[in-house]
Amino acid sequence: MISRRDFLRYAGIGPAGLIAGLPLSGRAAVRQPFTPDVALELEPRPDSLALLPGAPTRVWKYRARVLHGDAASVQPLPGSWLGPTLHLRRGQRVQIDFVNRLE
Repeated sequence: MISRRDFLRYAGIGPAGLIAGLPLSGRAAVRQPFTPDVALELEPRPDSLALLPGAPTRVWKYRARVLHGDAASVQPLPGSWLGPTLHLRRGQRVQIDFVNRLE
């Protein structure tokens, strides 16, 4: 019979290993080199817009920049707080670097 404490200990090992990126088997995971078809940089910036009557609403606007690949992969939406539209194809390898300069 397994105790409640042992059950909780064993139940936490699997998810903790997955979160940490550890392989579940004894063999080390082999990483393949990753070469993205499109590499993007995404940066949030604070802003405010009049979404409703009254005081402006604080929002985050996102700026995207293509670092590698087709420049048409990012379409900005001027005047919108929704952010840029990403145009990607199924199976395309994408790398997105999130630049966090928030205070």
